Amino acid sequence: MFKLSKYSLGAKLGAMMIVVGLVLLLVPVNLIIADANGGASGRTSPVEWGGQGKDSQACEKDGEGPRDAEEGWIHWVYNTVGDAENPVLTLKDLGNKALGTYNNASESTENGQGVWHFYTPFFDVNNLKATITFDGLSGPGRGLVISDYCPGIDEPETGSISLTKSNLLAGDSASFTVTGPGDYDESFTLPDD
Repeated sequence: MFKLSKYSLGAKLGAMMIVVGLVLLLVPVNLIIADANGGASGRTSPVEWGGQGKDSQACEKDGEGPRDAEEGWIHWVYNTVGDAENPVLTLKDLGNKALGTYNNASESTENGQGVWHFYTPFFDVNNLKATITFDGLSGPGRGLVISDYCPGIDEPETGSISLTKSNLLAGDSASFTVTGPGDYDESFTLPDD
């Protein structure tokens, strides 16, 4: 039969305690690394936009703050600020063509958390990449999202109608000119009845 010596049992227990001790030491180190890289306690810069808010068209917000429906806008929100500062939002198209860099964030507090707001001109949200950079560690919120946008509303151009009346007698014809948007300009003559 199999016989254990007192040294082999102690050696086995000691080895197991060393392994357990190493595991307990490594778990907190892994948690600290995860937190520094965007875990539950915050994010480091840069943060990429993941497409959230592409369905947030809201032209009815025209006139609220800096929103201008005639020109179009995108209202970007970064949630939450945490201890971060100096935010810069960079926009590119999917071909990596630079569209703009914005460092004009305003900050508000929502539900006790700091939030950055950026207003940019409108760009096609389906052909857009966005990145926010900042100094420090931000909070654990939702990240960079489009809150609302409007592609711009074309105001209809107006034209004019000018009528010319020249001593019409019964049976004479009348003429007039219609001037419209752009280069539209046409003259008509009404038949005599």
